[in-house]
Amino acid sequence: MLVNGIVKLKASNREKRWPDGDISQRFKLTGVKLSVAGSYARRILIGALPILAASSAAAAQQSSASASLHVYRDWIVGCDNIISCHATSLAPEDTGASNAAGGALVSVKRDPAAQSAAIIGISLISGLEDGPSVIVAKLRVDDISLDLPFIYEKGIISLPPGTDDVLIQTLLKGNILYLLDEKGKAITSASLVGMGDALRHIDSRQRRIGTKSAIVAKGIKLFKGPAIAPHYPIIMVPDQTTTAPARMTASDADQARAFHKCRNIDQVIPIKYVRLDKANTAAIIHALCGTGAYNSTVRVAIIDNDGRIHPPKFDTSGARMKPDQLINGWWDERTGLLGSYAKSRGIGDCGLVERYAWDGRQFRLAERKEMSECRGSIDYITTWRANTLRKASGK
Repeated sequence: MLVNGIVKLKASNREKRWPDGDISQRFKLTGVKLSVAGSYARRILIGALPILAASSAAAAQQSSASASLHVYRDWIVGCDNIISCHATSLAPEDTGASNAAGGALVSVKRDPAAQSAAIIGISLISGLEDGPSVIVAKLRVDDISLDLPFIYEKGIISLPPGTDDVLIQTLLKGNILYLLDEKGKAITSASLVGMGDALRHIDSRQRRIGTKSAIVAKGIKLFKGPAIAPHYPIIMVPDQTTTAPARMTASDADQARAFHKCRNIDQVIPIKYVRLDKANTAAIIHALCGTGAYNSTVRVAIIDNDGRIHPPKFDTSGARMKPDQLINGWWDERTGLLGSYAKSRGIGDCGLVERYAWDGRQFRLAERKEMSECRGSIDYITTWRANTLRKASGK
């Protein structure tokens, strides 16, 4: 439970694994699926900078690359399609939603390269860092104060280079990390229960167990992993164009907005038109009804230069109510990606975030971040990633 901002722990010895498909039951969506990752050797093959072809094989590869999330008491861990792994703390199991309004997050990330170091992050959950008097001056693990320099700014604790492993090994010996003010009073805390098992999971996924390179399961063997991290897959995207977006006629727009059969709706949200390439425009249409307290529906349509309207194609089933509908969808002008954010509850501490890149024929999954546990953490874990590369003009 959470008492005066301090986490009180309840002992537990179980590891909980979310099976394939469980998240689809949580969201009540079509096709949202977590699948067990393949072997390490298979993932290394991704490192040859592959171009994602327009084929069912690419979709199958993306589906298999999305790793399950594993819960170890008060920690959750997962890896992406090149076995870059991420573990993060959760509110203790007996606190329910109480830690969502304040608290600390501790995370550890590591990529699969042989010489890569585990990187730790410590931050205050959004909202708590806004207090003008909140200054984290000291750290304490259980009853032991840490003599470790750090910089605190805007809710984030930054460590000097090369000290991450020292702090990680210290945290592994305790149950609670306290963040203290200048007077030594606890501001908040984070549970360390399950951290060791979560980091051992990273050691196992990256084949480091029994090697000098392991975080937890250290041994005397040398780690024979890749010298550099494998490259993420590449999605080729069309060259930018200054051509103005195509637009729907007024009657087509009215019909497109009516996909929820809304009645007596006074407010009309303007359709957002985005020029995808020389031949295609995306129309992003917000539902005027049928929205929940924290999830709304966005419809996507493709308009060609002759004004004809086509349903969009996606290479994965994703978090969509229907093939052309996204949950909390948006267009990111900076990255040129189409995004969706399916929340499992209003505060956003569990859900599924996806971003798609347009390759000239369909939208391809460029990123997937997941959080299966509704336990106060907004530190979503990446389980799939691809980079985009813009085609040269005229190609």
